[in-house]
Amino acid sequence: MAGDFNMQASSSEYAVAAASYVDAWALARALGVTLNYSGNCDGCTRNSRIDYIFASQGVWWLTLESAQVFDTRDASGYMPSDHKPLLVVYQVH
Repeated sequence: MAGDFNMQASSSEYAVAAASYVDAWALARALGVTLNYSGNCDGCTRNSRIDYIFASQGVWWLTLESAQVFDTRDASGYMPSDHKPLLVVYQVH
């Protein structure tokens, strides 16, 4: 499950999602496999974490390999969107 949820990790909506799904960025951070560019807060895709990728809990056939937030600014500092791309890589067994 992925998308622009416009929720904070401290919200009740996040708690509902986290009850059945694994937050890929949080797991990648715990595993030490996050990639983030300098000056961007931890996994932020706007001014905080509001875009998420979740996997169902207990899916034995997925192994999280990495999570990355990309800097899409051009040379003038212009961003084409108010969100930054979030890429999560899984190995499928």
